[in-house]
Parts: sequence; structure tokens; C-alpha cells
Amino acid sequence: MAWGDVQKGTFNISNKRDFTDLSDLRGEWELIVNGDHVVGGDLGRLNIKPGESREMMINFGEVFKDHAGEAFVNFTFFQRHDTWWAERGHEAAWEQLPVPQAKSRGKRKTAPANAESAPVSVSTHENQIALTAGNVHAVFDQNSGSLTHFGVDERNLLAQSPLLNVWRGATDNDGIKLFDDVSDKVLGHWYQLGLPNLVRRLVEVRLIETDDDAPAVEITHAASGREQWDDFVHTHRYTLTPHGTLRIENVVRVGEGVNDLPRVGLQLQLSPALEQLEWYGRGPWDNYSDRKVSAPIHRYQSTVREQYVDYVMPQEHGHKTDVRWLTLSDDSGHGLKVTGDVPFEFNALHHTDADLFAAKHTYDLHAKPEVVLSLDHAMRGLGTASCGPDALPQYRLMAGEYRFGFELSVV
Repeated sequence: MAWGDVQKGTFNISNKRDFTDLSDLRGEWELIVNGDHVVGGDLGRLNIKPGESREMMINFGEVFKDHAGEAFVNFTFFQRHDTWWAERGHEAAWEQLPVPQAKSRGKRKTAPANAESAPVSVSTHENQIALTAGNVHAVFDQNSGSLTHFGVDERNLLAQSPLLNVWRGATDNDGIKLFDDVSDKVLGHWYQLGLPNLVRRLVEVRLIETDDDAPAVEITHAASGREQWDDFVHTHRYTLTPHGTLRIENVVRVGEGVNDLPRVGLQLQLSPALEQLEWYGRGPWDNYSDRKVSAPIHRYQSTVREQYVDYVMPQEHGHKTDVRWLTLSDDSGHGLKVTGDVPFEFNALHHTDADLFAAKHTYDLHAKPEVVLSLDHAMRGLGTASCGPDALPQYRLMAGEYRFGFELSVV
């Protein structure tokens, strides 16, 4: 295990074994800034005796003058030789430590790279409102209160508008969906709230000006699965910036007794062409608020299809936490980038939560061509309630109001 004073560049490698030293391991360190490798090196011979530690110094030097942003130092330890339980080169342990002073160094970018600025204009036609900046358009349908188009010129990245999402394909820990009685599980509570059958009702669409005199479209929906329309009131405000970034600010007010939710966030569907996935956050595998210490923060690449986990009983999967940004693009690199006001969570799949919940076996599940993107402010922890205790209180969603924001930009 590695720990120490990151600001001074001093670290301790501790051997927590009882009988053997660490000479069978090869250690490496790496400094990453904004998810990218900057510099790294070898830790040398690790002949540290059981129960002892060794202090080491890593001089980051002038690195941060040219590499400003969020930084971590990673320590990784590999097998030096083949053993009966692992081959040579097997990763045996790792540790990731934040480098706090790197956040404040250097100049911050306030607009997407290579973004051009253009005045934002507003036009209305029949039941549509369009916001335009240069060749980027965001078009809204006033009848449904939905974002119907976002992209450059006629190219639409959207297949379905962002909408409030408070449901997930319930896990076995939430309650076995094939059982008639799940009243002792959180799934029974979700049934009582009507969450699997959530319906959204449009309340209002308004064209407004923000505090900085920018035009914005503000939409309010009420939602319920039991016709109690104060269960959820979702106000989402869309502002297009002169650089072509679409900002979505959300306020979700939750009715009395509506608590311990599966998730709170947005779900939208994207063009089937946006199959290539990249993100800066925890990975590469699934991780959740109460199950993420095995997933370091880094920059990862994958595809939407590769996010699928073929559970025999289809259920929630593919989730990622502590995400700074993600991109979904086609084979030529064109697509959508999402950033959050704060680190957020997401799923990018070819199935909706309703698809996952309705399916009883893998053969019941059929992939959609569209990309189903869930952008979560938070998701409930998984717990272990299929055979142990439920999610701990700090991993449950119990608030009466949630505020969160995302920015969508064309790449």
C-alpha cells in the first residue's frame, strides 16, 4: 500500500504481509492530469520486510506548469514471476492518490476547444422554439415539452428528448421481480410509489431570459406512476451558449413520502451511430456509490455494446460513477460530449430500464439500435439484500429536492 504527503512528493510503501517481503513484486508510479498520462517511473526493488515501510520521494518538478488540471498519482504492483495462482505481469495491487495543488495551476478553459462564438438567436414557428448559435441548433416542441433536435445544421444527435428518470432495472438485491411478495424489500416500496409505471405530464413551457440576459427554454413536467402529480415536479431549463453548448439546469421536487429512490437524473436516446464511448471517471468496469473502490479514476475507451452484462435475470448494469465528462461518437469521431456541474454518474446501453425490468431471461431482451444514455445526479447503492443487509443509509436517496446540471456539446 502506498500513502504519504502528496504535496511534498513523499510516499511510503508499506508491506502488510505477515511472512514475506515484497521482492516478488514490481512497482510502477504514474502521474495523470485530466485522465492523461504525464510522467511515470519504476519503484525499484521492493525488498521491504513484513510489517515494515519504506519512504520514497517523487519529484514532480516543473510538470504542472505545462499540465494544469485535476491530477492523481497512481501506484501499481505486478507479479515479477509466474506463480501457481498468477502469471508474470499480473496486477496484484494498486493505489490512487489525488494531487490537490494541481487543480489551481494554469489557465482554465471556459469554452470547448476550437469553439467559435456566435450570437444566440431565437425563432418560433407554429409549436416550435429554436435556439441557434452559429450552425448549432436546439429545437423544442411546445406541445410535448421536449427537446426534439440538437446538433449541427440538419444533423440531429437525439432520438429522444432528455426526461426525468427515477427508475432502474431492479437488481436481485432490490428484490426478486419474479416473486409475488417483495414487501420486505425496497422493490416493494417502489411498487407502492408506482415507479415502474411513471408517466410525465406537461405543466408549462416558457421562453425566458436568464440572469445574464441569455434566452432559455424552461420546461416543467409533473410525473407520477399512481396519479399523484406532486410525486415529482421536474423543471428543466435549457440555455444555448454562444459557443454552441447546451446547458441543462434541473430542479426535481419530490412529494411527501416519496423517498429511497432508485436514481435521480435524466434519460435520453441518441442516434444509433454514436457507438464509440469514452469517459473520464471511474472504470473500466461497473461501479456504484457503495461499490467503487476497485475502479480508479482514469480516462477509458469502450463501446456501448461492450457495456452490456448478460445477467441471466436482466437487471441494472454498466453504471459508472465520479464521471467528469463522457463522449459518444461515430466512427469518424463526430458526436456528443457531456460534462457535469459536479462529477456525475451514467449508463450508456442499448436497453431502457423498462426493457431490463420487463425481461425475465436473457432471451427476452432485445437490443435497441439507439443509444440509451442515463445521466444521473445519483443512483441508490446496491447493498447486499439478496442474501444480506440492504444499502447503508448514506447510499440511499432520501432528499426532498435535487438540483443538478449538465452541458451537452457537439464534437
